[in-house]
Formats: sequence, structure tokens, C-alpha cells
Amino acid sequence: MLDPVDYYLFVTRFLAAAMTMSILYAIFIDRVQRSQRAPFIAALVAMLVAFICLQWRDDLLGVGRSVASILTLIATVVMVQGGISQIRKINKEKSTGALSKSMNVIFMCKDLSNVAFGLVLDFSDGYPLILLGSCSAMIKAYVLYLSLIHI
Repeated sequence: MLDPVDYYLFVTRFLAAAMTMSILYAIFIDRVQRSQRAPFIAALVAMLVAFICLQWRDDLLGVGRSVASILTLIATVVMVQGGISQIRKINKEKSTGALSKSMNVIFMCKDLSNVAFGLVLDFSDGYPLILLGSCSAMIKAYVLYLSLIHI
């Protein structure tokens, strides 16, 4: 929803979304329960709606920015809740189980790159990415810390 469209950002974000869709599709194929298959269907519907909205981009510019910010804030809350649950389980079990340190490092680097991307944007446009990336990076850093002291 940036004006004008920055195709470098559009293509890189589209590729990231496509990779996420491929992961969700693998989960969709692997799982039987509807609750575990629903994220792929919801993401697919959201992707289709996004492409349909591109046709009316100029009319939806203001609404699109608000919706994008709200969705990012909701994702932040959900991600923090999941991170807190993960941290509580690690503390309770005194073990990180099968968590991969290298995967957590990669995700933390991804989160820090989102923070950097948010800082490059104007703060009024980038604050949702800064908030999401910061919260996620802090959770990943703490999980990594726990994996060092509990193993």
C-alpha cells in the first residue's frame, strides 16, 4: 500500500509470502485436523483478496494501510502469546526439547531485518514492523538464552 508501488519491495514480500504459503501447504497436506489445516486456507483466501484488491488499489490506499497496520498488530499479539507459552513450557520442563538453536538464530535475524526495514520506512508507516520484529527478536533471544542455560 505504499504510494507509488516499489516493485522491489512488492516482489520480495510476495516471494516471502509464497514461501510461507509453501510451508503452510506442507502442514495442510501433513495434518488431518481442521484446526491445523485452517491456517493454509485462511492464508490462501487472504492472498486472493490481496490480489483482487490490487485492482482497486488507488481507492483502497487509506483503508489498506490501516488494515495492514491492524493485522500486523494482531500478529504481534498472537506471536507474543505463542512465545510466552513456549518460554513457560521451557521453564517448566527445564528443557528446550527439539527446538533448533540455528533455526531460532535465523528467525531472530529475520526479525531484526524486519526492524531495519521498518526503520527505513517512515516511522508512521514502519512502526508495526518495528514492533513485530522487536517483540519477536526479544522472544527468540530469550529462547536462545534458555537453551544455553538448560542444556
